[in-house]
Amino acid sequence: MVECRQAPARRAAPPGCETPAFVTIDIRVLDPAAIAADPRVDRWLAALALEGAGTLVENAHVDFRLLDVAGEIVAIAAAEPGPVRTYVCSPVTQYARYPAAEARRLEPGWLRPIARLAFTLVGYVLRFCEFDRVVYIDNWLLATNPVRSLGAARYRALADWLVARYPKHAIVHRSVNPTLDEPHAVALDAAGFRRVRARVVYVADPASGRARRNENLRRDRKLHDESRCRIESTRDARDAPVFARLYRTLYLDQYTALNPAYRTEAFACMIGSANFQTFALRDAERVIGFVNSFRRNGVCTGAIVGYDLESPREDGAYRVLIAQLFRDAARAGCVLNLSGGAGGFKTARSAQPVSEYDAVYDRHLPARRRLGWAIAAALGRLWRERRPASK
Repeated sequence: MVECRQAPARRAAPPGCETPAFVTIDIRVLDPAAIAADPRVDRWLAALALEGAGTLVENAHVDFRLLDVAGEIVAIAAAEPGPVRTYVCSPVTQYARYPAAEARRLEPGWLRPIARLAFTLVGYVLRFCEFDRVVYIDNWLLATNPVRSLGAARYRALADWLVARYPKHAIVHRSVNPTLDEPHAVALDAAGFRRVRARVVYVADPASGRARRNENLRRDRKLHDESRCRIESTRDARDAPVFARLYRTLYLDQYTALNPAYRTEAFACMIGSANFQTFALRDAERVIGFVNSFRRNGVCTGAIVGYDLESPREDGAYRVLIAQLFRDAARAGCVLNLSGGAGGFKTARSAQPVSEYDAVYDRHLPARRRLGWAIAAALGRLWRERRPASK
């Protein structure tokens, strides 16, 4: 049991987000038997907790556990400085290694070595600050996590509980998007977390006039409907090895090994999870692409898209898969979160760039440890100033 007092809020909380002056919150760790027997536990989270994160995500290297926080199942992922990890569970990778790797795409070309050197130096400083000593709240080890608000009181109690058990760790909640869920962001503010701008994601409303009138979307829908390939929902675990191969070829081999290295077991688990919807794009019986997504709080989020880089250009595999996401979101009456990357493609299809944040609780740490998050916050502010369209 955790007793929690109100933390000062940065701004007035909307109705429903106020923190009571004094509350008692029950928090307990779920043991393996409880995880296996609890119908509230998603299959994906159960596998991460019971089999270990590394069984599904090769480069995760985190201690993954599930908590019951006043009746809500909450995942926590604890990490220590050490092996290079994927950016979804390593602040050093997220704020330094990944930007250094992406610098090779910068234009003009003369900027590339300068950017690589700058982010390499930032990485040295962040490692000095033990920046990777962190506990994540509700991190599903996805690029964009399913988000639901626990409310300010439970976040404050959970922060106290985690500080008592991980006194040397910063506490971080990823995928905080005030544009899509302002009450959730404000509840974290009220619990004493502060926002650090992490990246840009792309959000579209398929029901808006902007989307309905978009010529690129119109052509994508036509391609989707007239393609010689067929796209269909799948729950067949036999598709998992092909999905894993397509994903690795695109995300790890073509882009960077700092992306999550999902194993075949991860895709089998997503295919079988009620929280994910997965579509396969097939040319006859051969899978040439796939997309999976999840829905929560009126938002449909594209989790992973993969496709065969050698498929004929006229098949437009990526375009068809994104068109499927737009169609699913429209049918469900949802806003569509297309996550990060491929910004030009997504904005050309009516999506708008919005800021996503890490909510950080580090007030219990010494100054050297807090310095890392101060540097990350400064980088976020500078990046936004250089890219005003991403506000």
